[in-house]
Amino acid sequence: MNILRKLGLIGPKKHDREALEIYNERIGSTRLTERDGVKVVDYRKADGSFDYEAYKAIQTAANKAKIDWRSVQPENIAFLCHALTERGVKIRKVLCHGTRNGAEQKFFHEATGAEVLGTEISDTATQFPMTIQWDFHEVKPEWQGAFDVIFSNSWDHSYDPKLALSRWLTCIAKGGALALEWSNVHGKTEASPIDPFRSNLPELISLLETLVANSEFSKPEVIPLPDNDREKLFVAVFRK
Repeated sequence: MNILRKLGLIGPKKHDREALEIYNERIGSTRLTERDGVKVVDYRKADGSFDYEAYKAIQTAANKAKIDWRSVQPENIAFLCHALTERGVKIRKVLCHGTRNGAEQKFFHEATGAEVLGTEISDTATQFPMTIQWDFHEVKPEWQGAFDVIFSNSWDHSYDPKLALSRWLTCIAKGGALALEWSNVHGKTEASPIDPFRSNLPELISLLETLVANSEFSKPEVIPLPDNDREKLFVAVFRK
């Protein structure tokens, strides 16, 4: 198994290669652009137009290659729910973005009994409960101010993080919170067509500070996890 992985016949090398092939064919050599103070992989073609279909195809291919992978852990979601509850959040409705195989929906429901919905851009979304096929850059009208918690550890898949995060904030109910899971993988791995937005912790906090400045949201708060080997933690903002 390890030999096959090293050869790129299975695992991340294979889907990274597939993503690069799609990107190179439709857009060209992978390049970064600065957007709103952060660097992201540029999905614009030579004529300047945004190639959404390339983005969606790459995200879908990566999703299907990693469909059995699960980075979010039940004990971490339980810890987060406890921390949010201690800070006054009543967790009744939860929206999770970029959920692949629906693990976080299950974990949030088990920890709180809340009504939970997850979004996933790939057509595999229909295979999993509490999940709809949806691009997390978009917002349904009925989501406005409707969720006590919005969670994601897939924010690095955004082609426009300011757009995505600012729209997620509009969906948080009063007294609710946006919680992002960050790990050293987000901070130390280079951006790619699959993960267009990589960010170290100060950069992510700075972006959130910009988005919530002079608003009814609190400044970002770091919620560290006890004893973990990937430096995982949560960054949260709370709606007053």
